[in-house]
Amino acid sequence: MRPTTPSAHHPMPVAATTRVGAWTVVLAAVASGGTVALAVAFAAVLEPADGFTDNRLVDAAGLSILLSAVGCLVAGVVAVVRRHDRSWAVLTATAVGGVVTAVTVLQVAEGLGWLTS
Repeated sequence: MRPTTPSAHHPMPVAATTRVGAWTVVLAAVASGGTVALAVAFAAVLEPADGFTDNRLVDAAGLSILLSAVGCLVAGVVAVVRRHDRSWAVLTATAVGGVVTAVTVLQVAEGLGWLTS
């Protein structure tokens, strides 16, 4: 059996083609939507916290975003590597999960004082 690669006859699909790929897209939407919602909340209403224990709502939102992003990254890698779902949606969602995970981990490291400028 020949491996299937995108070509003129078989273009790369846009939507996820597996269940794991669909979960990747959903988790990316949750992670990026949560990030935007938290940014809007800070801009409109919430006071920035000085530490991790100052505002439990911010802690819960940040933890939810981080878990969604990590889940998205893991599910995306599984979808691409194990399930061979190489659709645009899955590849983009996996990249979003990676970026949101990296940014969130950097924010936590900065908040803990691990990164000094």
